[in-house]
Amino acid sequence: MENRIYAIRKLFAVSLGVDVLLLCVLFALSFLLGGSSLERIVLAVFLIPSIYVFFELWSRKVIVHSQGIRLEKLLRRKELKWSEITNVGVLVLRSRTYLLLTTVKGFFSISNSYENFTNLLQDIAERIEPDKVEEEVRRQMDFHQANRFEIIKIWIAALVMLILIIFKLFY
Repeated sequence: MENRIYAIRKLFAVSLGVDVLLLCVLFALSFLLGGSSLERIVLAVFLIPSIYVFFELWSRKVIVHSQGIRLEKLLRRKELKWSEITNVGVLVLRSRTYLLLTTVKGFFSISNSYENFTNLLQDIAERIEPDKVEEEVRRQMDFHQANRFEIIKIWIAALVMLILIIFKLFY
């Protein structure tokens, strides 16, 4: 069996990247155009975690292979063997869906921010004993919830920052 790699949806990652870029521009403008110390501190408080989250998003991968699942994040990697998984469930919170993998090592969650989340559910459910897969997982394979409102919020934040940049440059 070939490895199947699932990464964060590109549209989501690119949208967040635009926000981080605009936040960097605002931060640079606060130095170039003589912003206040408070303004620089507030922008830095938002910028530093935003940069970390952006790189964390780009590095996230779920790799399904013949021996199990590998969860990769920035500077971290977890390997789960198929035999170690004791239960596969789903948790739905508003527009966010989480795949919950209970193992002998603890539990792990995978959000629906990954591309082809329905295929990811199917890949995992096919390799786990049917009695370990909850019925809700099978329902989610038929009814996938896309989280589009999250991307809209990110673009609204980009618009607000763009307006702030325009005000900073011209007023």
